[in-house]
Amino acid sequence: MACLPVLLGAPTAALADGVIRFSGRIVEAPCAIRVPADGQFALTGCPLSAEGSTLTIERSGPGAGARLVDVASGAAAERLPVAAAEVAVDRRNFSSHYRIEPATPGSTDAYLVSLDYL
Repeated sequence: MACLPVLLGAPTAALADGVIRFSGRIVEAPCAIRVPADGQFALTGCPLSAEGSTLTIERSGPGAGARLVDVASGAAAERLPVAAAEVAVDRRNFSSHYRIEPATPGSTDAYLVSLDYL
């Protein structure tokens, strides 16, 4: 009498050889900007991927510069990382608030604020 070994287990699916290719970008809507008062602005509806991006301020013209102040943390500099101050209920976007602090108090100079996504 001959004995045959029996293997018990889940059936395995045959894997097909092939290549999956992806090209292009996954693009999310950028932050919206709200200006509630002079010298203040808010980034709203920012995608979570924008957190950690760099916010910079430059004076448009000659004279003293300015710095940005993160209202939530109090951090202040000419370059700040974007931080989520308020995360939406659906956890898909956030908002943060900033204040422009001129080097010369009371200055009404114009500034360029840039948000560089990573």
